Amino acid sequence: MPDVQQWGRVWTRHNCHVRRGAWYPLLRLTPEAAVIEVNHQSVMVPREYVQVLPVRPQLWSVVPLPGDAFDVPFEWGSRYAVCPNCSERTHLPAEAREMKCPRCKQVFAISWSDAEWA
Repeated sequence: MPDVQQWGRVWTRHNCHVRRGAWYPLLRLTPEAAVIEVNHQSVMVPREYVQVLPVRPQLWSVVPLPGDAFDVPFEWGSRYAVCPNCSERTHLPAEAREMKCPRCKQVFAISWSDAEWA
């Protein structure tokens, strides 16, 4: 029986040098670290900073704006959204239930429960 692909995303305000909120294929998981695939490269992230799921969610991630964010327009405010399909970051309209990605043009519901990350 083949291995089942799992997915992981950085789930912290700490800078792990990967896009927060984006889902990546999980290559390996230990109690200390998660190894995810980012642009065809293996990236090791502390296990405590990674959320792991058995399927890639098809919901926008809501990411609180971290203090070390760059290339994020001021008018986006205190949070932004990450597309579940292409990982594009974009402005998050208040109280929207779904939105279309400006990059891949797919429409997904918004996972508002992610708004207050650890």
